[in-house]
Amino acid sequence: MGQDESARPFWIWGAFGLFIAWIFFSLGAYYVAQKPLDAATLNAIGRSLAGWSFSAGALWRSLLDVVTAVYIILIAWGLGLWLWRWMGPADGRFAETTLFSLGLGLGALGLLVLGVGLAGWLTRPFLFGLSILLALVGLPVLLPFLRTIRLPKRPSPLITLYLVVVVGLAFTVALLPPTSWDSLSYHLRGPWLYLQAGRIYPEFDLFSLNYPFLMEMIFILGMALRSDIIAQIIHFFFLF
Repeated sequence: MGQDESARPFWIWGAFGLFIAWIFFSLGAYYVAQKPLDAATLNAIGRSLAGWSFSAGALWRSLLDVVTAVYIILIAWGLGLWLWRWMGPADGRFAETTLFSLGLGLGALGLLVLGVGLAGWLTRPFLFGLSILLALVGLPVLLPFLRTIRLPKRPSPLITLYLVVVVGLAFTVALLPPTSWDSLSYHLRGPWLYLQAGRIYPEFDLFSLNYPFLMEMIFILGMALRSDIIAQIIHFFFLF
């Protein structure tokens, strides 16, 4: 019995290592098939890197992107808390309330922007005003709820280091200009076209723009308030 107990951590870490290796292999196989880093792309990235530099201006722009994304998340959270008070149980736990209120809020915000776009009011001044109004509406329920937040117990040092590295890499990528094919072909292309037109309309040249869009509606709001990088930062929040 003593040997079995001492050997258990080894097998746990071994299984965990195999699982991580399988994830890296699966993701690597996808990118090998998609070939996002062929010779032409690498040459283009190399040429563009020559103009990149770390500066106070770049840091300030990234900070504004993060603040704008957090602002949109808080708007959705406040809206969702109002809906949760109406739909959810009165004795809901903190984690339960957070999860479902964020989901409800993001869904409601996406539907609201969709309605605005279908009505032909998709302009930056209107979306700015709408965001301020929604923020003020959500504050009465959001602020008391935020005061109840308690930090969870910190995991082991090794798990903490792993999470810091993984989350830090994901966050760094989220702050970079979007380069993925799906993003540039329709996830961000559609919101950009709709903002240019001031409305949402059927698109026949790019069939992917006719898929059901809700996250893209959140992207529209982020692009109207700040930039397309907001979409990546909001997407980053779904990691949690």
